[in-house]
Amino acid sequence: MLNDADVLIQKNIEQIFLLNNYQRELFKRFISDFMMKTDAIFNINALKMLLFVTVNVINMTMIFSICFSFVISEFKETFNFFIQCMHEELFNDCLSS
Repeated sequence: MLNDADVLIQKNIEQIFLLNNYQRELFKRFISDFMMKTDAIFNINALKMLLFVTVNVINMTMIFSICFSFVISEFKETFNFFIQCMHEELFNDCLSS
């Protein structure tokens, strides 16, 4: 990528948030007061990025994944970004309807 002065700028991706429409619909349909859990899985790819996984437990004792995020490290900022994305993509829609 070049800036206005045609100088090469390097950018690094630090976090990727993943959510699809099917997961969003499941979340809206089965939102509950039971539990939503986020955990990090280590060393699952060549870049050694962490994978945050959030799951929801519904009242029929079934578990389904809600969203994912690849992150470089477990800093406070990465959790804040993950929670912010979840709130914007999932909870705002549920609260407004």
